[in-house]
Amino acid sequence: MTSPVVVALLSATVMQLMVKRASKRWSAKRPFAVGLCQNHLGHSDRGGMPSTHAAVMGCVAGSLMPWAGISPELALLPLIAVITGWARVHAGAHFPSDVLAGLLLGMAFGWATSHLL
Repeated sequence: MTSPVVVALLSATVMQLMVKRASKRWSAKRPFAVGLCQNHLGHSDRGGMPSTHAAVMGCVAGSLMPWAGISPELALLPLIAVITGWARVHAGAHFPSDVLAGLLLGMAFGWATSHLL
C-alpha cells in the first residue's frame, strides 16, 4: 500500500502539470490583464483558468480527506484550500470562477487518485 502523503504529492504534481497545460491552451485573461486591478503579484498575463494554486491545494485536500478520521487535522485541508483560492482572487490573480474550477477539479482528481491507489 502506498503512503497517503506520497499519493497526495504525486497526484498534486500531475494536477499541476495538467492545469498549467489547460490554462495555457484556454488562455483566459486574468483580472489585472483586463484592467480590473493592478498586477500586485508581478504575474505574467498567461492564462488563469483554472487556478493552479487552487487545483493543487484542492487535490491535496481531496487526496487526504479519506484519512481525516485517523488524523483530524487533515479535515482542515479543504479550509486551507479555500483560503488559498480566496487569496488569489483578493490579489487580483484570478476570477472567482478560475478558483472554483481549480478547487473542484483538484478535489475530484485527488479523491479519485486516493481511492484508486
